[in-house]
Amino acid sequence: MGQHDIKSLHDPADIRRFTRHIMQDMRALDYMLEENMFETDIQRIGAEQELFIVDKQFQPSSLAEEILALSDNERLVNELTRFNLEINLDPIELKGDCFSKMEKDLSDLVKYVRGL
Repeated sequence: MGQHDIKSLHDPADIRRFTRHIMQDMRALDYMLEENMFETDIQRIGAEQELFIVDKQFQPSSLAEEILALSDNERLVNELTRFNLEINLDPIELKGDCFSKMEKDLSDLVKYVRGL
């Protein structure tokens, strides 16, 4: 997860810089649309699951950095605070038993985190 540093923009230079970033993102999206970089022949589903880290008394526990240091799973990433992590499930085709597969994948990853 990226760093969230939100502030009001009052300085004209900051506003121009912000606008440039938005325009770069819009140009990138336009390019991706023009180059047909989005799948149209298949539907996929994916998910991000936020984990709240708690201790045995169910109080927030600031172990996110320690857990990440022990993990070698790239789908487990930092969230906004020391008390949260995020699991990014791989996109899978939206058909058949996809929701059961997602549930198993998520359950396996939560079990993995609990074992760290």
